[in-house]
Amino acid sequence: MPRPKVPDWIKTHIPPRGWTNVFTLVPSNEHLYGTETLFGDWDGQTLLLAKDGAPTGVIRELRDKGEKRPWRHAQRELGDSGGYKTNENLAAAAATLPGGKLYGSATANLLCDDPRWSRSLPGFRTGPLHEYLKRVLEWVLESMPNVERIACLGQEAWFLTSIVLGRADLSSKFTRARNSCEPLIGNCRGKQLSVFALFHPAARVPDNAKRACWSAMMGAVPPAAIRSGVPVRQKSERQVGMTEPNAVSQDAAGSFPWTDISPSPKAERKSPVGIRKEMLAILNKAGHEGVLSQGFAHLGWRDGFRKDKLRVAMRLLANETGLTLQYNCEHASKDPFRYRIKP
Repeated sequence: MPRPKVPDWIKTHIPPRGWTNVFTLVPSNEHLYGTETLFGDWDGQTLLLAKDGAPTGVIRELRDKGEKRPWRHAQRELGDSGGYKTNENLAAAAATLPGGKLYGSATANLLCDDPRWSRSLPGFRTGPLHEYLKRVLEWVLESMPNVERIACLGQEAWFLTSIVLGRADLSSKFTRARNSCEPLIGNCRGKQLSVFALFHPAARVPDNAKRACWSAMMGAVPPAAIRSGVPVRQKSERQVGMTEPNAVSQDAAGSFPWTDISPSPKAERKSPVGIRKEMLAILNKAGHEGVLSQGFAHLGWRDGFRKDKLRVAMRLLANETGLTLQYNCEHASKDPFRYRIKP
C-alpha cells in the first residue's frame, strides 16, 4: 500500500494562535509527520507516537536554508542542534521490535510557535485544537491497515490516544501504565489496539527501566488474534495496576533472586522446534536481564497462554538444549514472572 495522501482538511487547517500548520509553512510538503524520514511505514504494525515535532522556528530555518525536505526528523550528521539524541535513542530501542513502524506525534502537522524544545502545549487538552488532533489521529489509525499497537512516548501521546480509543477514563494514568508495563486495550474505527506507555527516549532513567516496556510490547497479544475470534481475557483494568497491585515490572524485578531450572542429565538433547524454538530465540535476544512472562504470551499456545504452561515448557526447553534456565518468583507458591538463560 502506498503512503496515503494527506486530505485537504488537514493541509488547509487553520490552527489557533501560537500554532503553525506545516503545510502552510512548507507548501511543497506531502507528509503528515516530519519523523516519517526515520520510520515511515504506513503498512506497519506499530505507531510510535511522540509529543510533538520541532518548534516552528526550526523548520522555518531549514526551509529558508533551501533544504529540499525541511519537514524531517532531527539528525546529528546534518548538523541539527536539538532533537537528534531523542531520535537516535528511539531508533536503537525500536530496532528490537519486529515489523514495520510509523513515527509520528500527537500534534501531527501542527508546530508550536514557542521556540523551546521542552514546553507545554497550549490548548492541547480541550477546545478546538484538541478536537482537531483527535480527528487527525483517528484518520491515521484508519489509514494504517495493519496497525496493532501504539507506543506512546510521553504523557501527551497517551492522553490523546486514550481518548481516541474510547478510554478517556485512563487518559490520566500514564505513569501507572508505564510502570506496570501493561497495555491499554481500546477501539478505533473497528480496530482493537494495544497501547503502551513508554519512557521518553531521552528520559534520565536506568536503561533497564526503558527496556521493560519495549519487552512488554513484544509479548502483547496481537489484536489480529482478538479480531479473528480467538478468546482473550480483557485486561483493561489490570493494565494500569488497578486490580493487581502486586504485579512486578521488569525494572522492579531485579530485587528478586534467580532460581535455576537445570536440565536433566538423562534427557535426550535435541534442537527445539515449534513454540520452544521461538522461546529460545526470545531468551537469547533478552540476554542476562531476562524476559517477563508476558513476553511469551504472543506465541501459538494451544488453548491459550497460561503461566503454568510456560513453566512446563521452560523445563522441557532446558532438557532439550542442555541449558540451565533461571526464573524470578515473588514467592514459592506463585508462578515465575521472569525467565532467562543462566549467564
